[in-house]
Amino acid sequence: MKSILQFNLDNASDNLAFKRAVKSTDVYLVLFNLQQEFRQYYKYDKAVNKTGDQVAEELQDFFYEQLTQYGIDMGDLE
Repeated sequence: MKSILQFNLDNASDNLAFKRAVKSTDVYLVLFNLQQEFRQYYKYDKAVNKTGDQVAEELQDFFYEQLTQYGIDMGDLE
């Protein structure tokens, strides 16, 4: 079975849909890695001796690092 997605890249709406489709695997991988990082905090006590603000900052930094690593610019996917 085959499926072909067609986009008119001259159309702003289609162009956005194309960008989202192309980056969907990368977005999934960022979310998966973020889920695993959360797991480190709650299952393996990575948050021991840290304030909530410190944990939030570390998780935010991790999230942005992942976006950069996978070449995801959130502004391009809005």
